[in-house]
Amino acid sequence: VERFTKHTTDFLTLSWLPSKWNDTVSMYTNHTGLGLLNPLNVVPLYSLFKIAGGTDLWWDVIFTPHYTASFLVDELRPFPAVFGPLIESQIPLNPNSTNARKSKNVETGEIDSHITTCVTWKDAGNGIRSVFAKLVN
Repeated sequence: VERFTKHTTDFLTLSWLPSKWNDTVSMYTNHTGLGLLNPLNVVPLYSLFKIAGGTDLWWDVIFTPHYTASFLVDELRPFPAVFGPLIESQIPLNPNSTNARKSKNVETGEIDSHITTCVTWKDAGNGIRSVFAKLVN
């Protein structure tokens, strides 16, 4: 699903043109080239996942908890399919050398993958609670 969506989006946003090879992918990429004509802008990612044979158990137990923690939302079913490759590139389900930084884990000493987006949000709850406490005081 992710590969199909990425290739469809890349084709319609004309990212295959030499002048776009060094462009940075963003949530706004679909506003370029023929991207607005991409039907995956309105097709939910969940629908493609189900068409591809995905199960509700995997969606509810693996996918949703992994990404809702990062996006601070509780439901991903309405996310448009074009977001699939974007969220996978930011917060990969399977970190490897192509999509995550590797370095020595300070606690275990082993080489470990680090996903920068997740590191950014790891203490987000503390900041939110602090701001809320200031607002109600």
